[in-house]
Amino acid sequence: MPRFKSIGKIFAVFAFCFVLTGLCACNLTESSRQKELDYRDQGIALMQAAKYEEAARMFQLALDQSVGFVNDLDVDICYYKAAALYASGDTDGAAEMYTSIIDYDKDAWEAYYLRGTMYLKNGDKESAVSDYDTAVSMDSKDADLYIKIYENLEETDLNKAEEYLNKATDISSGDNCSMGYIYYLLGNTDSAVTLLEDAAGGGDARAYYYLAEIYVSSGDYDNAMAMVNKGINAESADASGTYLRYLKWIEIVCCEYLGDFDTAKSLITEYVELYPDDAPAARENTFLQTR
Repeated sequence: MPRFKSIGKIFAVFAFCFVLTGLCACNLTESSRQKELDYRDQGIALMQAAKYEEAARMFQLALDQSVGFVNDLDVDICYYKAAALYASGDTDGAAEMYTSIIDYDKDAWEAYYLRGTMYLKNGDKESAVSDYDTAVSMDSKDADLYIKIYENLEETDLNKAEEYLNKATDISSGDNCSMGYIYYLLGNTDSAVTLLEDAAGGGDARAYYYLAEIYVSSGDYDNAMAMVNKGINAESADASGTYLRYLKWIEIVCCEYLGDFDTAKSLITEYVELYPDDAPAARENTFLQTR
């Protein structure tokens, strides 16, 4: 069976890989700017096709079109390049890219968080924690940042991970969704469900996702599926659709556990078409199609 929680951790890294900086731009001729845009779009297409090494090279070609000062387009491309390097397995290269961003912008807390995650994947917990501490010092009111750090650290150093989670409880008052998920991670499931149900009642797709995760963990797949369906409906009304991917994955998990493999096959075929960059899902698709 697929492990949806580990998939979520992978997503969490990608979700942060959006707007970075790196090297050069500004003072572009119209022709150079168009080439930069074209190379970026080709890189994105390669990312979507899970051709990460080719994508990283394409993003570098885009950056090579720039001369002068860094602008927002370069920042965007550098984040994409770092994500491509990470996805290709080059965590050292991704860390170097984030370092370039930090050299340019000392206040780029996202880059500190992401570089810390690369360090952690390379086994350097001390450097990772240092970067995580810097990130939260810059964005100290973001409960979700603490939660992401907890999820990154929990398998390496649970005590340290829980330190971040306990700090998050101090800033989550009034945010029933974040506080509910924090209670769940700390083992207080009853309080978690109460808070998340309240948040879900307001149409919060994130709350539905967290509730679905809790129900899957407890083996209550029928209730998990109900939360998934409500969450997908809520996300359909939201142009950003932040949690749609997560919800669709849990839907597949629930179908498998409920023994509905025909539906699971259909859903995962659709899923891998939408998200071809998801290697674990591609492996699960192969498993399901051969049942």
